[in-house]
Amino acid sequence: MTEVFFRDYLKLSKKRVSFATAVVVKHDTPISGKSGDKAIILNDGSLLGWIGGGCTNPIVIKEGLSALNSGKSKLIVIDPEKNSDNGPGEKHFQMTCHSGGSLSVYVEPVFPRPLIVVMGNSPVASSLLKMSSELGYETLWTVNNEKENEFLEVDRIQKNFDLKNINLSSPCFIIVCTQGENDWEALESAMKTSVNYVAFVGSRRKTEILKKELSENGISQERLEEMVNPAGIDLKAKTPSEIALSILAEIIQLL
Repeated sequence: MTEVFFRDYLKLSKKRVSFATAVVVKHDTPISGKSGDKAIILNDGSLLGWIGGGCTNPIVIKEGLSALNSGKSKLIVIDPEKNSDNGPGEKHFQMTCHSGGSLSVYVEPVFPRPLIVVMGNSPVASSLLKMSSELGYETLWTVNNEKENEFLEVDRIQKNFDLKNINLSSPCFIIVCTQGENDWEALESAMKTSVNYVAFVGSRRKTEILKKELSENGISQERLEEMVNPAGIDLKAKTPSEIALSILAEIIQLL
């Protein structure tokens, strides 16, 4: 049971799907759910796993969806008592099964890790990928040449700038730091996505030239105004590492 739970957990995480987990932390017999039982609640209300029978499942599913909506974990207690003192973070429900018993279930929402999409092979790109990994973010490096740095720790590498078939579900941030190599191709691909944060590492003059070319090739003015440039908060950054730090500081503010 535990193996299946973690298999489903990892599968959903890789798909960047939000879900809630439910773990039985305490039980009193007679009841079918036992301490250690685990389940996953999906956005559509379906349940993967086992946390008890028909008297507990509807409650756990409802509270799992509520946790996804609020973003907050909770402990739900299901017992025969009509009124029960709730501790901090607890929510009480009366057990409706005639068999009795009680169950305490910890419900926790799980959301995708921030996805940092770094486009280009440059010193800023290398620093961004390294720092993003250290922060625990998911990283995707798109590079349109064979000069990839084999020493970088990256979750995924794609050897082109095509983002059409990539799951870019929120929270997602795209940083174009091609710095002179295929700027146009990378920026056009990024601006054609629906990702809110698209930053371009480059001078204002170069940015304005590229914006004009993108506009002439069908990118709307509204979308172009959403482009972030200069990239990052103003830290008076000069080195590639400082520029990467300023960009990640801006992203952290937005999370």
